[in-house]
Amino acid sequence: MTRDTVFNLGIAVIFTVGLFGCSWLPTTDDPALQALSISPSDPKWPTLQRCHQWLDTVDHAISKQTHPDPAISPHNEFSQLSALPFAYRVMRSDRLLASFTQAPLSPAQQAALVHEMFELGSQLYFSEFSRLDAQTQATLLTEHPLLALERTVTRRKSDFAQALSECAYQSGFPQQLPPLDWQVPNSYSKVARWFGLYPLSSWLAEGSIGDYRDEMHARVLNGAQQHFAQQTYYRSAKNTQLGAETRRAWIQDARADHALGLPKLTPVKLKRLFEHFAPDLAIEYKTNDDLIGAALFEEDRIQIDTAFPVVYTYPSYTRWNQHTLLQLNYVVWMPARTAQSMLDIYAGKMDGLIWRVTLGPEGQPLVFDTIHPCGCYHLLFLPKDVAMDVTQISAEKPLVFKLAPTLTADDKILLRIEAETHFLVEVAAVQPTPDARYYAFSSYANFLALPTATGAASLFGESGIISQSNRLERWLLWPL
Repeated sequence: MTRDTVFNLGIAVIFTVGLFGCSWLPTTDDPALQALSISPSDPKWPTLQRCHQWLDTVDHAISKQTHPDPAISPHNEFSQLSALPFAYRVMRSDRLLASFTQAPLSPAQQAALVHEMFELGSQLYFSEFSRLDAQTQATLLTEHPLLALERTVTRRKSDFAQALSECAYQSGFPQQLPPLDWQVPNSYSKVARWFGLYPLSSWLAEGSIGDYRDEMHARVLNGAQQHFAQQTYYRSAKNTQLGAETRRAWIQDARADHALGLPKLTPVKLKRLFEHFAPDLAIEYKTNDDLIGAALFEEDRIQIDTAFPVVYTYPSYTRWNQHTLLQLNYVVWMPARTAQSMLDIYAGKMDGLIWRVTLGPEGQPLVFDTIHPCGCYHLLFLPKDVAMDVTQISAEKPLVFKLAPTLTADDKILLRIEAETHFLVEVAAVQPTPDARYYAFSSYANFLALPTATGAASLFGESGIISQSNRLERWLLWPL
């Protein structure tokens, strides 16, 4: 049972993201960076300097009014190297993109990777800009050195994305990566582990972890026999059906069109895939803590409005053999994990579940898995024609289950979830339920700039987690 960032719920972009790491600070004396720099005699030099100064103002406003999204940190030290291309200031990375730097890349692949990092950075800058007050947004846009942007409030955010792109391309968009160590560090604290006597703590926890694995294994194996006296049945309001040939063509065409083989679909195609694989949910009901809802701010507190069932979605990608695979992530939030005793260290505000569908190279489901937003209770479910040899995994081995023989990978799936703990107990075929509640879709990225009474705020704090979701367990298991 692995847990990142000390057992608080919520991971900022999900999209499967980690801290952006570099092993050294670049200097103007570095020959490799000098080769990438723009000369003061270059006609683009004045534009580059004005754009760097403008982004300095943007960064100052973000640090003053909100915070950079901490799950993926930019190379802030590049702001001191004004001769480097503007795009390097914006670029950010994650574990997936960093993995491509560990092997030789062709010029086309390097250019594609720079573009992906720039797009990722632009998206996060966009969210940070969205959290600034309206007057600051307007001022930053009117001060842009290349564009006359005096739009209405509804256009300011899209104008900001245009402002970043204009500076990047007008000052010379780079086609190769700067020479950095792009590996992403994990989120474990060596200091916390040292003070917590990690070797001893982990040894003492082995018994509890073993009991947890046995309990979860038995819970899923016996899930079909678990009767829900009362349940809430949810299904998607969209009943999209896509044929196997359509999915295969979409995935293969997207991979062929991308120098890195990333199966990046158009927003319309991606939306239809999410609708096609959307699961039904049968959640045992004991209290309103067992209802899913929309996350929102009320008087600076996060609330889960169960009157509006919402499933939040985001795409992610993983590398498998020689392929990069598309993953469809579905996230639900509930008001709380209900206490089951006077001192329940796992109980607390906000609870949730993530269901992920990993599509193979031809668009067929390769593996299904689920995890809670705390990074715990990870379970894998394999279609009947897929095998996994967990003996080859040197780290903690996942709990792996086979789907029922009667359930094919293309069947609509039902997730049966027990009350209070919100553990997944069975993956089954959908059921005809006339009184089902319909859920809507929303983008998980919206959590980075949710509306508030005074503007917008991120669901995640400066540390990248949701402090409102604190659990007592963090005081017992923090060394792990």
